[in-house]
Amino acid sequence: MPNAALSSALLSMLGQLAPSGRLSYEGSWLAVAIAGFAMLGGLFAIAVFGEWRARRRAASLRRAVEGKIGPLAAGECVLKGVIETDEPDGRAIAIELLQNGQNYNTKNGVGHTWTETARRVDARPFYLRLEDGRAVRVEPDQRVFVVDALDGTRRTEFNQRVRTAEVHRGDQVFVIGTLVEGYDPRAQLEGGYRGAKNKSLILRAPNRRSMLVSTEVPTERHVRREGFHGNWALVMGLAFLLVHGFGFGQFYMLAATGTTVMATVTDHSTQYHRTKNGGYTTYHLSARYENVSGHMVTVTDQTSVNAYFSEQTAVGSRVPFVVASASSRLAQVGTQPGVSTLATILSGLAAAFLAMMYGITVSATRPWYEKKKVVENGAGPIV
Repeated sequence: MPNAALSSALLSMLGQLAPSGRLSYEGSWLAVAIAGFAMLGGLFAIAVFGEWRARRRAASLRRAVEGKIGPLAAGECVLKGVIETDEPDGRAIAIELLQNGQNYNTKNGVGHTWTETARRVDARPFYLRLEDGRAVRVEPDQRVFVVDALDGTRRTEFNQRVRTAEVHRGDQVFVIGTLVEGYDPRAQLEGGYRGAKNKSLILRAPNRRSMLVSTEVPTERHVRREGFHGNWALVMGLAFLLVHGFGFGQFYMLAATGTTVMATVTDHSTQYHRTKNGGYTTYHLSARYENVSGHMVTVTDQTSVNAYFSEQTAVGSRVPFVVASASSRLAQVGTQPGVSTLATILSGLAAAFLAMMYGITVSATRPWYEKKKVVENGAGPIV
């Protein structure tokens, strides 16, 4: 029924029919856009992007790692081989993390934490013996990125220690760098690759990037991150569907398919809700209308306290309801549907919680070599 057919008194209180805990039609679309799409949809997009980026990096490295090594040529490449070095200690690269320890009290007892205070890199030239027998000189610099277990510990003081990751003579590694012509002491002995005296192709860091030396297949760390972000994408996608289905689903149906009908009020009811700080009362109207099939349908919805006690909503009076075409019992009082304020708040809180947990787990599961500062926690006091 068009609004022009409504009484002037009823028209003046249409804005008061909906309960205080329900947003206006325009406010509802704004809430859906922010809480439903910008926040939850944004988190889902970020997780999907993280998975796509990790998969792309893994695929790119996989092609390089699985490619057959032919004649060496200048340019960026991935080489696999065994480390050879003339260093007395057999060390090729060592990453040392200096850490300070501190005890702290928790409700479950005493714990401790080791926090990185400085990082030292000891990178020395070495040779990489390839599977075909060729040896390539590798000259890492202080920016070298080492993918290896942080498995060495040396105590220097009671609350100070050094954690180390090292690659040694005999370790099989993958090295990503750029081959350039340079001085090679072994070139004269092993023939070199260009025929020039003491000249050969040397593996160095790519321009404006770090050389990568990995004791595992370089693709593995990206495959792990792909799975991590993929799992979070599933969580975000499920949360997106749940919020839009249960939190905003009724609003979507009424906004898309709803029509306004005039229903005759048949009953008033109240419901008291207990809380830990007391309680509150909600007010409801029941009304009946004739649907398109000629059947009488009863609809019930919460209303505002002012409308509940108004003469315009007394038993026998007629008030507007928005009714979904898919279900004649799915209805809201008034001429336009709205989203519950509680559903909007819960959706926003869910998005904020998921964003916080996503950020925490991204940081917590990042391997030590991708962290700017390594912090390690343990149970009990430092001993």
